[in-house]
Amino acid sequence: MCKAKGPGLKAYTWNTKNSDGTGGKRYEDKSASMNMYMCNSFFAYESLADRIKEWKDNSDYTHKYNMQYYTSRAYAILHEMMHANRVAYEANGNRHIVDMNMRVYEYVEDPDSRNYTRKLVSLDAYGAQGTKILARTNKANIATDITLNADNYAQYVLSKYVQGQIGGYPWLPIVNGEAEGVEPRIGQLVITNGSDWGLFGTNYENSLTDGGDDLTFTFSEDITIDASGLSDENTLAPLTDLEWTDDD
Repeated sequence: MCKAKGPGLKAYTWNTKNSDGTGGKRYEDKSASMNMYMCNSFFAYESLADRIKEWKDNSDYTHKYNMQYYTSRAYAILHEMMHANRVAYEANGNRHIVDMNMRVYEYVEDPDSRNYTRKLVSLDAYGAQGTKILARTNKANIATDITLNADNYAQYVLSKYVQGQIGGYPWLPIVNGEAEGVEPRIGQLVITNGSDWGLFGTNYENSLTDGGDDLTFTFSEDITIDASGLSDENTLAPLTDLEWTDDD
């Protein structure tokens, strides 16, 4: 039975001393045994073969070449396997692969207007969009920081497999945002309607009525921005099912 980790959880993995799940957690032991649970919601995902079949010959490139449309059971398993020490610990410089976290500005839209309230929130680096943001971050230390994040591995392997199946690299979604630091904040804007999110294009970022992003905000502060006159034509498609794994 899945732990109560919140809505949207699909699977989770932990490492233990013994193969039957006993002996305590062992995250710094290359010989630790992998324990993986698949929640009921995991089985609602389609197979990767069905995802590829649906989009391989589709003329709509915004779907065919978009990694978000290849989320599948195979992808979820691949992500979880990256947390297994027997799979990735020794190959990654004796480091346990985790789910990294970013700080981003979240803009929550008022239902009665196009005003947005800005708050600094925590976001896991999942999915094609989140992992691309993380990959653009702290480039000088990409080999030490980004290589700790499970979904960057999963997205890379998935993209190369999909490329071989559809005859071209799945280059979407395009990401312009960049985070700063190990548990970073990003200068690009994140828009949310409470469940989905997406990055706005640079036209929106450059048109902020308060003169631009202020990285001095804390979690307890918020502001309201009048966005009624701004275009959202460059808005990327929102992600769904972001928080579906846990590594506790």
